[in-house]
Amino acid sequence: MFLWTDSYPVNYPAVSVVSEVRTFNWKSDQGWFENQTTKIIIENYNEEGKIVSEELYHSGNILMEKTVYSYEENTVKKITTNHENEIIRTATITHEINTVTETVLLPDGMQLFKYISTINNEGQITELKHLNRENDLLFLKKYTYTNRGDVESINLYNPDGSQAVLIDIEYDSFDEKGNWLVRSEYYTYSDVWGRPRDIVYRTIEF
Repeated sequence: MFLWTDSYPVNYPAVSVVSEVRTFNWKSDQGWFENQTTKIIIENYNEEGKIVSEELYHSGNILMEKTVYSYEENTVKKITTNHENEIIRTATITHEINTVTETVLLPDGMQLFKYISTINNEGQITELKHLNRENDLLFLKKYTYTNRGDVESINLYNPDGSQAVLIDIEYDSFDEKGNWLVRSEYYTYSDVWGRPRDIVYRTIEF
């Protein structure tokens, strides 16, 4: 599938993937601890293993937005609606050799963002450029992967080339097919080193 996002592929075609995201909070008397769920992401797939829809819920199971995918040769179309089923943005994703480009538009047709990803021979994103509506660089992401093929780290750079954030990702649980079920993210920036940020619990239905 052609996605600019930091999505994590599933081994073997899945029917659905539910990701529950929790944040870490700090208390002086107990240190870092898991907070309540902040959002839930539900991805649904077809028989070919392609994502067909994605739903984003905030805490309290409130639907915030839903994205529907359609496919034409090397092009993917996305339509995103809000909780009232109003279109809030659309996107077109094209794939050429080792480059994937996603152009995101507002309902009036004005460009909101553009994402240009470099893909290696394994189909993994190695570099992602996030551009604004004038196609100026907002930030650059560079990815590394584990031997299992999961994202290991994401380096986020400013337009001037300086490093903004380093995100390290650790995996705590896998299913029998090799898919991760629990992962944690740690942020390093400025004088902060390895700050716990998010933990994701994933349920996969085949």
